[in-house]
Amino acid sequence: MSKLSFEAVVMKGFKEIDAFFSAFFDEFSEAYGLSSVQIKAIMEVKLNKAISMKDLCGKLEMSKSNLSPICKKLEGAKFLKKTRDYHDQRIVNLELTEKGEEVVEAIRKRLEEKLEPVFCNLTDDEKNKVLESVSIILEKLK
Repeated sequence: MSKLSFEAVVMKGFKEIDAFFSAFFDEFSEAYGLSSVQIKAIMEVKLNKAISMKDLCGKLEMSKSNLSPICKKLEGAKFLKKTRDYHDQRIVNLELTEKGEEVVEAIRKRLEEKLEPVFCNLTDDEKNKVLESVSIILEKLK
């Protein structure tokens, strides 16, 4: 396979995966009135149980000035709550509210429903190949 063909196939694959997840998140955008960035933010907060604004900026690769209004809207809609760090009042920590937890759980369940039929048909060898390929790509992108 030529270099150009390889790159074209890889880019097409990434484009299709991106389209899949964009359409998936659109379901929740409509249902809960959240943007895809807001969904990613609450999911990242869930993954970390609680996270500082600074760390969330790093995880989402966003500046604080871009993330602050997103978090302010999520807080106003009762998906997130902000608290000041007890030891250092400059640090703002984020946690999901009960409403935020419900949304993340709905997203997790729906994602599981959509991906279960795909992943359950993979052999252990195929799963290992997928994991290895993703790891290689992520390593090379850094």
